[in-house]
Amino acid sequence: MVRSDRRNTWRASTSDKTATTGRGGASTPEDPRRPSSSDRKKEAELFLDAIRGDLAHGRYVDPAGGLIPFRDYAEQWRLGQVHRPSTAAQAESYLRLHAYPFLGHRPLGSIRRSEVHLCRGSPHTP
Repeated sequence: MVRSDRRNTWRASTSDKTATTGRGGASTPEDPRRPSSSDRKKEAELFLDAIRGDLAHGRYVDPAGGLIPFRDYAEQWRLGQVHRPSTAAQAESYLRLHAYPFLGHRPLGSIRRSEVHLCRGSPHTP
């Protein structure tokens, strides 16, 4: 198989002629391992159905969401809450004194439940 730069197609050469297939075309007799476009389309549709199901049931987790630092996420959360002034001060104080020194710089996806329990149980000294 040789890639043609002109039309984004693959060319399979045989002994007497050159056959051209489109991008991701069906498998050829020379290369039965190559998946057909219909196989890939079925896989893509199954994947999309799974994502839609997770979204509908509230189980979808954005893969890029785990890269956000804990401090940034917690500040967005804290500022979006409707609290009495004393509760808002208490939440800010707890995050500043206990959570941020322990978890503030970490991406959300790397934080484990056990680490959150450690943070809740005792103050962390950086």
